[in-house]
Amino acid sequence: MLRIADSHTHIFEEAFNEDREEMMLRASLCGVCKMLLPNIDLTSLSALFDTRSRFPSLTDIAIGIHPTSISPSYREDIESIVQLVAQKPEGLVAIGEIGLDYYWDKTYYIEQQEALHSQIDLALYYHLPIVVHTREAHREMTQIIGSYRETALKGVFHSFTGSEEELQELLTFDSFYIGINGVITFKKSPLRNFITQIPLERLLVETDAPYLAPTPHRGKRNEPSYIINTLHEIAQAYNKPIEEIAEVTYSNYFDLFGSV
Repeated sequence: MLRIADSHTHIFEEAFNEDREEMMLRASLCGVCKMLLPNIDLTSLSALFDTRSRFPSLTDIAIGIHPTSISPSYREDIESIVQLVAQKPEGLVAIGEIGLDYYWDKTYYIEQQEALHSQIDLALYYHLPIVVHTREAHREMTQIIGSYRETALKGVFHSFTGSEEELQELLTFDSFYIGINGVITFKKSPLRNFITQIPLERLLVETDAPYLAPTPHRGKRNEPSYIINTLHEIAQAYNKPIEEIAEVTYSNYFDLFGSV
């Protein structure tokens, strides 16, 4: 049986409130035996911890403030995160989901960057990897991550959907993995044409559930069991058995996030 690690999934969100147990069973039956649950903001923490407590053997958690949740009170919000991380909650393996997102607007252009720096410093202090969200901010993100090249910073660039040139730039960050999700299964996705430039030892798979469901589920609620479709697409691109892709990305997950 396949061993699969879903390196980014929001199964604590309301979209799963009606069938979370059944959804987790479907995931287990297809081989998903570890999932990373990245936080969104202060309001999602309760659901995050509740889901972790219900499925402790299957889940790890990341704690942070998502860039689209940065507001005028971001300093107070991050201080709350700092205090929470200091308590070393059960299952905590990373700081995330953090990053930059200028897709909708740039109201908090500077604040997002300041919040990212603060949360990177938090990760470094506790020797934790980071889970990085980037949307319409590749240049700014690489500049910020680049300023930490001489540190022990490590992490994953989650949900990579950029260009070949952007991928090459991200690969220069030797301590970072590249997270690939269902977007690679989309008919018009160019990613399958150059994904093999990612060394297998730098590759992670994810769903980002309930978002970005892969083909043939596109447009529906995504869930961890659908990661099998993403794995099939990746295996075809690398011309490798799906078992090999599943196993290497499973191993990569633990190389980055460790074991709780």
